[in-house]
Amino acid sequence: MPAPIEVEFTERLTGRMTPIGDGPRACVVEVNDLVIRVDLGARTAQGALPARVAGGTLVAPTLHPGPMPISDGSVELITAEGRMHYEIEFAAAHHPEHTYVLEGVKRLAERRSPSPLTIWRETTTLYSRIHSLPARTPLLTGPLTVRPRDFSHQLRSLRAEGHREDAAAAVALFIGAFASRAAHVYLGRALRRS
Repeated sequence: MPAPIEVEFTERLTGRMTPIGDGPRACVVEVNDLVIRVDLGARTAQGALPARVAGGTLVAPTLHPGPMPISDGSVELITAEGRMHYEIEFAAAHHPEHTYVLEGVKRLAERRSPSPLTIWRETTTLYSRIHSLPARTPLLTGPLTVRPRDFSHQLRSLRAEGHREDAAAAVALFIGAFASRAAHVYLGRALRRS
């Protein structure tokens, strides 16, 4: 049985999140160098490329004064409904009893006739909530976005294990699979609406 083909990249997201109910004060939240490992040989029940989170930090000053290491998580890249789902677990440094989860979704093909700017916004905006664990008490909500300079970093971070040619082929396969899935969602929505 051949080894799974994995492609890795890092993503950076930032945005202002506001309190839910009596949650902490509003603050700017940063997800830094979120390491995402995509299994190219698998699909979820919703047809998405499954990925696991393998590192990074989250900064939310109203939860903890410094960066909090990301311990676990998963990502689904483009379901048949045009969604990308994120679930990222993290904890306060030196205070593992203060654990949290960030849940978010990117929504593709929401607009009637998407422009390139709309596609950019939809593929780079993660509508997010942070909950405390284990009770999943909602604390903060708001959109986190990939800035253009961070997207450039994300593209440069794409890599795969193996010989140079095999790794390049795996990265090309990932880019093709992602682009194909996005095109299927956007073109499918456009055809159904016409």
